[in-house]
Amino acid sequence: MGGVVNYIWGVIDSIIGAFQSLWSTITGHSIWPEMFESMEKQTKEGMRDIRAAMSGGLGEVTTTVGGAAAAPGPRTTMNMPITINITGVTDPKAVADEVERRLVHAITGAIVTVE
Repeated sequence: MGGVVNYIWGVIDSIIGAFQSLWSTITGHSIWPEMFESMEKQTKEGMRDIRAAMSGGLGEVTTTVGGAAAAPGPRTTMNMPITINITGVTDPKAVADEVERRLVHAITGAIVTVE
């Protein structure tokens, strides 16, 4: 009886060994697990550094926005029609620059040159 049990365990051990060898071939001798672990570690460190940098707020921006947000009074929304006629221009950057210039002028009244 002991011989049969030993034979069965031998077969089971061979099957386990085959799966371990397959696992080792697929992942153990691959650069991907190590690279993924390194990327995960780097991401965690980067996010920790970002949280630390942002924990104090955004300096002047936080103060300005915080002050504006705390100001009493109702929120206001401004709707303003802006007509932009651009003819003969096919360069997307030139169109974007012209739209930016006209939006700034419509909102602030300032004459803006975009380079």
